[in-house]
Amino acid sequence: MADDVTTEVLAAEERRCAAIAAQDWAALDAIVAEEFSYTHSVGKTEGKADWIAGIKKRRRAVEHDRLSVRGYGDVALLSGTSVYSYAEPFRGDSHYGSALDVLQVWVRRPGGWQIVAQHGVKLPGGELSLSASATAGKTAISRSPPPGPRRSCPCRPANNRSFG
Repeated sequence: MADDVTTEVLAAEERRCAAIAAQDWAALDAIVAEEFSYTHSVGKTEGKADWIAGIKKRRRAVEHDRLSVRGYGDVALLSGTSVYSYAEPFRGDSHYGSALDVLQVWVRRPGGWQIVAQHGVKLPGGELSLSASATAGKTAISRSPPPGPRRSCPCRPANNRSFG
């Protein structure tokens, strides 16, 4: 049973990421519970409507590291590292994203798993910065990846390329 919960919650998270990348707001609305609460790494908490509005304003790519799921009946906790990359600096700062330790709460409902809460804590040295690439004068977002296996989530732009 626990393996089924892990598989189902990871699949739901991948659908959430795919909806963000494809800007499929109807799909995202279905996966995110009405009572959803997102607490940013800076301590700001938003409900579903404000969080989705923010997603719509700012293109992003997300990759996950070391995701794990713990099931408790119809509730599951998903934890791991999420690396958020943005197309432009955040609020005028010089960084283009962050690496966060995240905890998500998922609830199984008649229509499937829904995310009801997420909290992120910025990892030390987790800001992403823009650097010049040696090839073809392109820009690249860089940071040292954390150790351990990486599980990609399809939270990428529709063309499956990193921003830059």
